[in-house]
Amino acid sequence: MDEARQQAFTKQVARVRAAGVLGRSHGLARLFDYLADPARQGVTLREADMAQDVFGRELDLSGDASVRVYVHRLRKKLEDFYSGPGAGEPHRLMIPVGEYRLDV
Repeated sequence: MDEARQQAFTKQVARVRAAGVLGRSHGLARLFDYLADPARQGVTLREADMAQDVFGRELDLSGDASVRVYVHRLRKKLEDFYSGPGAGEPHRLMIPVGEYRLDV
């Protein structure tokens, strides 16, 4: 990620955190922090890794949709923020559909 993009990413992460977009959900906050970690920038993560690293459990991919549900909820919270109080922001955080990574 180039320097200007990294700065925009860092600024948007701080704005989302400060705006209280994630509400009181500790799971969403942990997921957001995990995806926002600079060490994970540009890397598409595996669902099973996220289940272990964020939620501390093994994931049975055949029937456990919990990570997908949390990612969907986080994606929706970001969309709501940028269509409301964050509408004037020059950059936006997003989770690309079909991927498990945060991008700007």
